[in-house]
Amino acid sequence: MRVLILDFEDSFTYNIFSTLKSMNIEVEILNYREFQIDMGEYFSHIILGPGPGHIEDYVDFSFVVSKLILDSLSEKIKLIGICLGHQLIQHELGRSISRLETPIHGQSQSIFFPDSNALVKELRSRELEVQLYNSWAVRPRDIDYNFDLEILGSEGEVLASISKNIVTYQFHCESIGTSCQQELFSQILV
Repeated sequence: MRVLILDFEDSFTYNIFSTLKSMNIEVEILNYREFQIDMGEYFSHIILGPGPGHIEDYVDFSFVVSKLILDSLSEKIKLIGICLGHQLIQHELGRSISRLETPIHGQSQSIFFPDSNALVKELRSRELEVQLYNSWAVRPRDIDYNFDLEILGSEGEVLASISKNIVTYQFHCESIGTSCQQELFSQILV
């Protein structure tokens, strides 16, 4: 397993790196501006990390996200999105992004992971504390891609989308305010 984290110039990227290293996973960080499409073939997993701003700030990167989605659907890679990465992937899949009525920054929230075969055993039927740092939310609506499992928040926003080759989290699974960090990463690195 070889993981690449695309850094959107956010310090949480290094928390992701540290968590993966503690799990004995080979991991590299690369600034998203330096990523070349052909680089994907050298990694088994690509993580679009957290970052500042709105998806419109990254419009020049949307082609890359689309290509990574296609690569994940053809099982060349596994694609993971965390916070901004979650929003970028979901937007390219056709979902809308809107401002939360009440932005959440540095707050933990309990979410329930159901007893689903889409989840690793360690996450099934568990309520976890997850740390959120966001003003924007992915809104559920029909898209061409069907996730095996989705978890919604209190305002109906998508907090997690899980399938075989694409996993996205709105919350920061690497944050100190999130319980079961390694289990959440195990889900995305299966």
